[in-house]
Amino acid sequence: MGSRKRCKCNTLPDVVEGTSSKAPSRHLVQLDMKAPPPALASVGVAELGFSLSKNYPVYLMKCDICGQLWQCDAPTGIKQYCVPSNWTARCIKLITEENWKNFDCTPIRIQQLVIREGGHSESRCKNVVGKLLWKNLRCKRKTLKNKAFCEYCLYHTMKDW
Repeated sequence: MGSRKRCKCNTLPDVVEGTSSKAPSRHLVQLDMKAPPPALASVGVAELGFSLSKNYPVYLMKCDICGQLWQCDAPTGIKQYCVPSNWTARCIKLITEENWKNFDCTPIRIQQLVIREGGHSESRCKNVVGKLLWKNLRCKRKTLKNKAFCEYCLYHTMKDW
């Protein structure tokens, strides 16, 4: 009697954070790829000397068992796509592959940042919007807990996205 393959896609949250070697399912197959969101253009430059976004596009993956679609930061589990060990690979559940090339995951990534950092503090974001600090052109949002910036300002400057 043969064993039936099973996946756990239906039990997983809409966003799964892992590493470059951990995917939400070992049954994912690649359907397509695209450039990552514009805010990620400089990821990896300081550590590696080149941009991860140019070398590591975002992938449309499909679970071969249940058909669940995922947008993954890297084709996880494939050794040739080596990325820094501290790099957080995200897989986001998708409902349809229609218009996937135009799907903007930035709001989802920003929300995940708030969740990961434990919410907001009462302090005001320290990011200066313009060059004239004396005009008090700082961002008006609340900072993330134990951070100097809000999720929007931090997202556009951080290396671990």
